[in-house]
Amino acid sequence: MITDGRWKYVWNATDRDELYHLESDPFELNNLAAEPECAVRLAACRKRLYEWMEQTGDRLANNWIKTQLLEGRKL
Repeated sequence: MITDGRWKYVWNATDRDELYHLESDPFELNNLAAEPECAVRLAACRKRLYEWMEQTGDRLANNWIKTQLLEGRKL
């Protein structure tokens, strides 16, 4: 999960990803991850999450997870 205070992205390895606009949806009721108009934001969030994983030494930060995460693949 990653957030910038305005947006929140949750990566689920086996289920749908979640993307919420926290300013207009503070209770996270409207998942925007599948909305075409959010595709660029979703890709940026995925990239940011993986970069954070690498920077913090997350043991899941490997090439397989990178591909799964950045391409939106599921197990």
